[in-house]
Amino acid sequence: MPGEYVVASVFYFEADGITEKFVQSVTGLGAKNNATKGVRGSSKNGKTLRQNLPGQAEFNNVTITMNYNGDESLHKWFLACSED
Repeated sequence: MPGEYVVASVFYFEADGITEKFVQSVTGLGAKNNATKGVRGSSKNGKTLRQNLPGQAEFNNVTITMNYNGDESLHKWFLACSED
């Protein structure tokens, strides 16, 4: 099919006794770490230096696409994890 890669790898999702849930695709992986601005640090002689430090990391939303075969165990697990 156009746009699809043929690979020799197969990935499965497993959690809390749920096993062998075939992962079809994973999209949206990514992270960004912006540098902070401002004067930070000093040199040996007390001279102020401009030094960028890492800021708060930002992560993209990840989408995991899985095949549905009628088994509700993964959906029940997700609902149990999402309870407040």
